[in-house]
Amino acid sequence: MKNGVIEISYLEFGKNEGKQLISMNDNGYGYTVITHTSIIKSGSALRDKLLYPYFHNRLINSFHKNMKQRVYALSQAKSSVASAYEN
Repeated sequence: MKNGVIEISYLEFGKNEGKQLISMNDNGYGYTVITHTSIIKSGSALRDKLLYPYFHNRLINSFHKNMKQRVYALSQAKSSVASAYEN
């Protein structure tokens, strides 16, 4: 796999300004390491330093956990179909 980055920018005129970076890097052992970084500025120190990081990390961790489970389930289903054709 090639290494890559997805960058998502927030609207300039919204309540928040910032971006998210999702980088994907081959770890050399056939797996991809995904790093999700958020940079945010809203004009509210409470929101920027306390609220946003807490809720954003919970949301992102849940998203990545769900994606990992779906990818695993899909790989198991594909291997079951392949085994069925071999027999």
